[in-house]
Amino acid sequence: MSQLPNQIPESDRRVLNVRGYDVGQYLGGGAYGSVFVGQCNELAYKHSEVTPELVQRCMTEKKSTVFKEGTDGKLYYNESLSGKPCAIKMLLISQSQAHFMYNEGQLLKDLKHQNIIEIYGIVDTLNTMYIITELITGGTMENYIKQCRRTNQRISQWQVRDLFRQMMSGLQYMHCKRVVHRDISLWNIMLQIRDLNLPGQVVVKYIDFGSALNMDVYTAQVGTPRGHTIQGVTEYNDIRSLSAVFKAVLSVSDFADSQLKNRIQHIVTLMDYSFDPHYRLVEALSADLEPLFEQLPPEQPQLIGTTGQRSGSGTATN
Repeated sequence: MSQLPNQIPESDRRVLNVRGYDVGQYLGGGAYGSVFVGQCNELAYKHSEVTPELVQRCMTEKKSTVFKEGTDGKLYYNESLSGKPCAIKMLLISQSQAHFMYNEGQLLKDLKHQNIIEIYGIVDTLNTMYIITELITGGTMENYIKQCRRTNQRISQWQVRDLFRQMMSGLQYMHCKRVVHRDISLWNIMLQIRDLNLPGQVVVKYIDFGSALNMDVYTAQVGTPRGHTIQGVTEYNDIRSLSAVFKAVLSVSDFADSQLKNRIQHIVTLMDYSFDPHYRLVEALSADLEPLFEQLPPEQPQLIGTTGQRSGSGTATN
């Protein structure tokens, strides 16, 4: 494989600038391309749904905002992204691969959840496609687990609970939107770290939707009845993949009550058995784990995130 470029051509930089994104330093690369730090300029906007909180804030601040009705009947507005850091994913792809990358961008546009990486825009030049997303600075879950093993440190029981809840919440949202990720792994989950010493300050982010499918769109195209297996792909594939992630997290965890940890591990193991309908849905998994999480003693913030902050590329590439 040829060496990945560590800079964006000047002509493409100008295109990105006009579209609202200024290119910064090179972060790293993957199989399909390179990633750069960027910053949104005054031309960058995102199409956001109007919320009651937004209306109240506009009235309080006496700010004039133009709301427009979308095709779904909801109200939207253009929210400025000026000054926000971003990640610019430079995709070096062939024509045959282009639809996978375009698929990732289009799916992310429709997914708005705190545990799913947020897309800001897609810029397509003559030979290269760029996907602009929020900048994630905490590295991958894989880096997190490796750091724990290398330094013989442990993730607190409260942190485990927080990570599990976030991963289940993000996946439940995807499945409610009829999206199957198909590539959930330690590499495709990143951490946005605000403060490791405070509870709730590590945010899980699902990334890399290049292999994802919108089941409703796909079934409409191939004529497969809704709810039937599509070439072996269902939501259960994601459940089994998440089970492997949960096991990795538990392998470096520290529980005061070993029996409680064993019961959680038992439920996680049952996630592998997709023939049991009770463990096919994230809702069922959450219903089984939550009573166990409630048995944890009161939270001790100083024990949250004992592994220390890791350096990460800020985003991931394929």
